[in-house]
Amino acid sequence: MIETFIYQIQNNKPITLTDRKIDRFFMSIEEAAHLTLKSSLLNAGDVHIFDMGEPVSLEFVIENLQKVIGLRSPIIITGLRDGEKTSEVLLSKSEISYPTSDSRITYTNLTTELNSSQELILQIKNRDESGLLKEINKYTGSRRH
Repeated sequence: MIETFIYQIQNNKPITLTDRKIDRFFMSIEEAAHLTLKSSLLNAGDVHIFDMGEPVSLEFVIENLQKVIGLRSPIIITGLRDGEKTSEVLLSKSEISYPTSDSRITYTNLTTELNSSQELILQIKNRDESGLLKEINKYTGSRRH
C-alpha cells in the first residue's frame, strides 16, 4: 500500500483510503526475515507473533509521505471492503500468547475449535475468499468499527 500511496501522490492522483480510522502494523524486510528464520529455530507453538509495536494510522502515513515527497493529493474514502477491519487483531479472544527466548517473538497455539472447523476447511478447499473471511471473523471477533 505504501508504494500505491507514493504513486498516487507523485502522479497527482487522489489517494484512496478505505477509512480515516484505519491503522496497520508494520515490519521491515529485515524484521520479517528475522521472524521467519528465528521461528524456524524456535519451533514453539503453531503461530509465532512478532512484536511490531503499536499500529500506525494510515492517514498519518499518507500525511508524512506527502511531506517527504513535497506534494499533496486529496484523500478519497472508499469504504471498508467485505471482511476488512479498521484495526488488525493478532490474537483471537480465546488465544493466549507465550514468550519465547527471543523477546520480540511470542507464540500461540491455534484453538482446537479453529483446528477442527469443518466449515473453515471447506472454505479453504473451495478457495472461497469471502466465505473464508466470514468464517475466520467468527474466531477473531472482527467487526467493522
